[in-house]
Amino acid sequence: MSTPAREYAAVLMLGVVSAGLAVTATTGGRPWGEATVESTGMPPRTFVVDGPAAAAGTGALALVALAGLGAVLATVGPWRRAVGVLVAVAGAGVLAQALLAGAGIDADLREDAADTSASADPRAVDEAIEQGDTGAWRWAAAAGGAGTAGAGVLTVLHAGRWPTIGRRYEAPVTTAGASRDETDLWRSLDRGDDPTT
Repeated sequence: MSTPAREYAAVLMLGVVSAGLAVTATTGGRPWGEATVESTGMPPRTFVVDGPAAAAGTGALALVALAGLGAVLATVGPWRRAVGVLVAVAGAGVLAQALLAGAGIDADLREDAADTSASADPRAVDEAIEQGDTGAWRWAAAAGGAGTAGAGVLTVLHAGRWPTIGRRYEAPVTTAGASRDETDLWRSLDRGDDPTT
């Protein structure tokens, strides 16, 4: 049976790895779609569409999710749950955009081909797009988005049970009637008492 601390670590690990994968797949010009047009009497032309062109905003959503997972470490209570919602929404956004990017990728490839001599053979362009590579990075972004969304949902559901950072280093809370003045604190130190307990 897993303890809350282990569950917390596992969910954070899932989220960080998934969000990191999503960031990697949606930034840096990694190809989400590729088609090679082979027209008669012309050299083959390869056209590539990257993540930002295919689904604008996925990189930003992935970065928001990754930053949100960092904030899960620093928040408690309702704030931690609110950050979990943010992470889940950002991850779901990356997933949705990656899954729905197919039509946009085809349109971008067709537009790129239209701006070159390859457009002289529309049948070859259609054939190249139909047989084109959808790109592993698109599916990596979808997987990263799904894992990130899952980590966000688990954070919302279980954040109340998870440990918090630095709780033992916070100043003790005193009740209204038990406040001590500065002189009392110095006297307790002289006696060897620890005023922070």
